[in-house]
Amino acid sequence: MAAFGEQEGYLPYRHLSSYSHTTRETAQLYVRPTRAGGWELRNKPRESGLNDVIWTAVCLIQAGRILDSILSEQLLTAELDQATVHLGVSGDIVPRRHLRRGAAN
Repeated sequence: MAAFGEQEGYLPYRHLSSYSHTTRETAQLYVRPTRAGGWELRNKPRESGLNDVIWTAVCLIQAGRILDSILSEQLLTAELDQATVHLGVSGDIVPRRHLRRGAAN
């Protein structure tokens, strides 16, 4: 939790999880606006590109790291390390909170 300056892990976990759960942005891959002002399903999902897939995976790994840090025994560490390597991301991808200039802690 030190990366976020938080004692409680739920807030950072919830924030990171929101990237992988359905939102208006992800739903728009499967629906489109109609001329009448409503929505309809697409016959084929809109191309989202590999970028969406990679960032969803990164957010899930980061959320997993937050959850793992809350556990008394870090049971997820090996699997999260393996997922990070499989994704082809090198280095530490634990999210860091950066304070804005002039902001008090």
